[in-house]
Amino acid sequence: MEQKSLDALADVIISKKFTLSVLKLENIVKIASFNFKKHFTEVITNIQTCTNFKYLSLANNHLGKSNILALSTVFGNSNVTIHGINLKGVKISKNYFWSAMEAMFEGNNWCLTTLDISEIPMEPRTLLEINKFIRSSVSLKTLNLSSTQIEASGVCNVITSIEANDDLAVTLLLKDNNFTSKSSKIISETLSRGVSRILSLDLTDNPLGDKGSAIIFQALAKTKIQQLICNYTFKLKGKEERQQLIQSIAQLLKADILTRLEIKGDAQKKQYTAETIFHPYI
Repeated sequence: MEQKSLDALADVIISKKFTLSVLKLENIVKIASFNFKKHFTEVITNIQTCTNFKYLSLANNHLGKSNILALSTVFGNSNVTIHGINLKGVKISKNYFWSAMEAMFEGNNWCLTTLDISEIPMEPRTLLEINKFIRSSVSLKTLNLSSTQIEASGVCNVITSIEANDDLAVTLLLKDNNFTSKSSKIISETLSRGVSRILSLDLTDNPLGDKGSAIIFQALAKTKIQQLICNYTFKLKGKEERQQLIQSIAQLLKADILTRLEIKGDAQKKQYTAETIFHPYI
């Protein structure tokens, strides 16, 4: 998009009475020196004038200091009731990101239902802020931590925080985080304690392996998870592995808690591939 076109777009958004409830500005700001960043900041700031604003997506943008300060101001405004935020793949200085997250969680913990910070590397401070938010939230329904390279121990912390909050019923997305068989053992220990606040879990594209996947399935049989998506996590290398995996799936189904189960073999589709869905409306 030409620079003049970007500026014109911003001018239109800024000059009109702000009646939007959903604003998606994705894949726009790629270069930190764009003059559009100034307009971008004004657009973000003007969200505060909207009385019915619900969802903001700034996915895959390169956000500068002024943009983040504007976000912090908006997030910290108690009159702004943002229900969904998508920051997937945002390029951002981690110091500014933390300040924005603090403001966002403090200002929106009572209304934020959807948070997507996928593809943003998980730093210890970010994980700390997320756990603080989860424990204080009364409305969170979807948390996307896919492709953040969060460690297994971090996942355990997130699960523990969700379970500690009686107000929540959450869909947790953990796709493509490079979880291995070793990771599955760590995560399964937390799951085995009994999980009731996570209703849906997506572990797609994690190399859990045959045994790792089986361990996860066995642990989930002790939870109240209703939907599980676990695609491309195993390859069924041998008869023993296949038997173990099938037995763990049978154990999970025997628990009679799932409304949807979706599993597929390796991404190359050279091995066993299956999809099993138990839902009357799918």
